Amino acid sequence: MSSNKVPTNPDSYQVGIEWVDINDIEQYRIYPKELTKYIGKYIRKENAPVYLGDIN
Repeated sequence: MSSNKVPTNPDSYQVGIEWVDINDIEQYRIYPKELTKYIGKYIRKENAPVYLGDIN
């Protein structure tokens, strides 16, 4: 999966990106930390809230 879309509101302090194996996601420092729990639920096909983004 590849995406070449330019972000609409880039983080000026971001220094890079890295693809990681989704099964190892809980071993990484992710912010907000709470997000890791929901990603884990998603890959285990458990119910988890869905973020729809900024709708304003």
